[in-house]
This record gives sequence, C-alpha cells and structure tokens, in this order.
Amino acid sequence: MDGFDQPVASLNSLARMELSNRNSFDVSEIALAKRIKETRRSRGWSLMDFEEASGGEIKAVVLGSYERCSRAISIRKLTSIARVFDLPVGYLLGNEFTIRQVPHILMIDIRRVRKSLRQSAIENFFTFVIDKRGDWNGEILTLRLSDLDVLSLLSGSGHEATLTYLKENKYLLEPNLK
Repeated sequence: MDGFDQPVASLNSLARMELSNRNSFDVSEIALAKRIKETRRSRGWSLMDFEEASGGEIKAVVLGSYERCSRAISIRKLTSIARVFDLPVGYLLGNEFTIRQVPHILMIDIRRVRKSLRQSAIENFFTFVIDKRGDWNGEILTLRLSDLDVLSLLSGSGHEATLTYLKENKYLLEPNLK
C-alpha cells in the first residue's frame, strides 16, 4: 500500500506530525503571535470582531492561525493588522516605544491594577471599562489618549499629574521608561 492509498483521515495525522516535527519556533515568532493575541484580547475583541474591524480584509481563521504560529505572516498582513489595531508595526514586533511615540493610546497593566489596594476613581474607571468590555482575562487595557481627559477629571488634576500617577503606580506600560 503506497501513500496514495491511505485514507483521508490519516492525512490529518500526517499534517499534525509535520507541524510537531517542525523545528522550534523562533522566539520572535512566538512573541509576535502573543502580542497580536494580547492586543486583540485587551480590546475585548473576538476573532470575528477583529475580522469585522478589518472590513473582512483579514479573516478570523487567518488571524487565529497567526496567533497560534501555525501560519507565516507577511509584512503586508502584519501592516494590515497593525492598522486595524491603530498601532505601529514596531509595537507588534516588540520594538520599544514610549507614549510620546504612540500618542494615541494608553496601555494599562491590569495585573498591577488588580494587585493594588488603591480604590481611587482611576482604578474604578479601569474596572468599569473592563466590565463594559467583558474582558476580565486580559492583562492589558488599551485606552484612547482622549480617555486621559476622563482620568484627569476623575483625579481632579491635569494630564501630566495623571500620567505621573499612572507611572508611579506602574499602571502605565511604557517599556522605554527610564
């Protein structure tokens, strides 16, 4: 019996074997896949939500394949994904950035917020947004920079003081912070 006579069901097991025998993933591949998935989840989006946000340009099944590292991603697709998230491609690739380089988003470390004993209006705002989005499993909360106006209003201080508060409590994810 040669390979052409094997039942179709065993083709699936051959494909699984091929994937399991693949050389280990490049660390950057895994990091890229993880960052794409974390970014999508931090927004409370399902794979279908992302497909809709992309206008059907990137199908849910394709994005899921990228997130699992089971499909190679082209530069064109990576650029499209970044555009849907409204993030620079460099962020998805793991390049360091500061809030001044990405002025339209605030990334909040939800793990830090959950560990905090503080219950100020700012922490309550984060909880409110997470609750509205239904994203209790996420680790990063992405807010528009315009939400800084709300946070400043809640804290009764200006933008700089609010950003300082977020940084001092290590809520603000800013990899290049010194």
